[in-house]
Amino acid sequence: MSSWTMPVGKGRVTAKYKQPGGWAAGFHTGVDFGCPTGTPVNSVGPGTVVVAGDQGAYGNCVVVQMSDGRFTLYAHLSTIDVKAGQGVAGGQRLGLSGATGNVTGPHLHFEARTANHYNGHTDPLAYLASHGVAKAGGAKKSTAKKATAKKTTARKTTAKKAAPRGATYTVKAGDTLGAIAQSKLGNAGRYPEIAKLNGIPNPDHITVGQKLKLPPK
Repeated sequence: MSSWTMPVGKGRVTAKYKQPGGWAAGFHTGVDFGCPTGTPVNSVGPGTVVVAGDQGAYGNCVVVQMSDGRFTLYAHLSTIDVKAGQGVAGGQRLGLSGATGNVTGPHLHFEARTANHYNGHTDPLAYLASHGVAKAGGAKKSTAKKATAKKTTARKTTAKKAAPRGATYTVKAGDTLGAIAQSKLGNAGRYPEIAKLNGIPNPDHITVGQKLKLPPK
């Protein structure tokens, strides 16, 4: 029986499926996993490579037609290790993560599709769950929330007292607004607040060294 797995072994979700923003569709058509350039990217299950090469805004990209007929897409790769027509197994390396195409920093953009075109997108994590793959870090986060609820509350209270307003952040290489919102505000979904506060029309377009105002936690 072929195995199914997450596309990256380590990497936190920095942009969720259908998260609103400045993408072409008006929302995010996949899931972004924040990870440094050179992180191995694996096929989530068995299938056949149908695309392996440059795909414009997706950068270096691999698309695999899965054994169940669906398609999975792996974008912004720094290197590609497979060719179109090649069969792959679940967990087999397709390439390495990077920052090619339309990005503000290195990450893996992962999509699940019912058909191999832009509008064929479906919820990637729900698709993986249908094959028995748990959401990345889900169990650990749940356990951590129960075990450290008091510590989390204390940290938030301290942060509010220390810098309730007027906090700023300088963009570093590899940052995305979603990742900044997660690390500084504790919720990646609050990235539109940062974009609005700083007059950023397209959340994908931030530059290294840019100083951002942060909303209060």
